[in-house]
Amino acid sequence: MMKSLCLKVPKKLANEVIMKLKALGILRNDLRIRRNEEYVYIPIKPSNELVSGLLKDYGDAIEITESLFAHIPKQSGFKDLLKGLVSDELLNRIPRSFDIVGKVALIQLPNDLPNDVARLVGEAIMKVANVKAVYARSPVLGDYRVRNLRLIAGEDVDETIYVEYGIKFYVLIKKVYINPSLSTEHRRIAEFVHDGELVLDMFSGIGGFSLHIAKLHEATVFSIDINPYAIQCLIRSISMNKLKGKVIPICGDAKVVIKYFKGDLFDRVIMNNPTRALNFLEDAVKVTKLGASIHLYTIGSSVNDVIEDVEKVIKDKSLNVEVINTQRVLDYAPHQYIFRIDLRRS
Repeated sequence: MMKSLCLKVPKKLANEVIMKLKALGILRNDLRIRRNEEYVYIPIKPSNELVSGLLKDYGDAIEITESLFAHIPKQSGFKDLLKGLVSDELLNRIPRSFDIVGKVALIQLPNDLPNDVARLVGEAIMKVANVKAVYARSPVLGDYRVRNLRLIAGEDVDETIYVEYGIKFYVLIKKVYINPSLSTEHRRIAEFVHDGELVLDMFSGIGGFSLHIAKLHEATVFSIDINPYAIQCLIRSISMNKLKGKVIPICGDAKVVIKYFKGDLFDRVIMNNPTRALNFLEDAVKVTKLGASIHLYTIGSSVNDVIEDVEKVIKDKSLNVEVINTQRVLDYAPHQYIFRIDLRRS
């Protein structure tokens, strides 16, 4: 047993707080979380600023304290299982991380990795993860923003259920875009929303942002996507969850669909299509209220680069919006990142 700083959290808030601690990087993964009938004790790393922010968010509902925790035995990673089976040169080219979507694991492997090595990778992942299938995935392709998947271990899977912050997503794994690394971003944007808002999710996919918003708030979200399979998944997911708000799925090209919205309607617009969102900014501005928020995702090498790109579009199109905030969200490629630009209609 080891004494550690921890958060004492009511059971009903535990999953939410654990996800936030993971996102902040201050959850101790080497110690086992403790529970009793009323509270969950979550071991954390010392971080005064981040912990203070969390305590401020929850007020008296959670408190910081100390407690004794059991150690979690260190588990081997899947790459450790490949030592001696794969050359060091090839092993160094295989990523350490992979995504889990329900009962499916997805990993992006080098294109020239031999098939027998890819099979060994898949088998190793199945030994450390509770999944039915492992697929090697391609980069995102085409208007539907999907990945080509190649089965490297397990049984072929067409559909699965993925859970994010307690929200269930029905996923046609080979036909839709999904990125579990965006789970914290989905929640963060949902927490910005207020009851009564009218929200436009211009590139909704299977509803990552839309369902989080409707789960937390009595808001109405119009969710557009050009991929009919993504909309099919969203419709199924709506029926699987108890939502406070309303999600209205629309299958179509956002540039076309948005023309049917007349006037300054929306309090908030989400534009999660990093490679193309800037081409749709003018359309988004036309349907937002004065003071509305627009969350635009784009790709660049630095904050200054993406702000320059956005402000050029604003100037060239004479758009009545201003940049309020910029946040780096995910790595995209070497020296390239996905950023969120928060804009306000002025």
